[in-house]
Amino acid sequence: MHRIHYELPQGKNNNRVKIILQDALGEREILNETKQPGSKIDLTVPYGGQATLRIYVDGILVREKEMK
Repeated sequence: MHRIHYELPQGKNNNRVKIILQDALGEREILNETKQPGSKIDLTVPYGGQATLRIYVDGILVREKEMK
């Protein structure tokens, strides 16, 4: 299990947040939602083996994390 914490930057417009997990089981979408500026995202994600977690905001990769 891995705990994800991400806080969206402040701004005027809502943001489309997408979280993708790629592990031994393949690639899957953990979250795909529109969030307000400054929103906090807290999730616990199960994964198998080595994994890569990617967080996109409005289609732009803002965080990538390798997990073992």
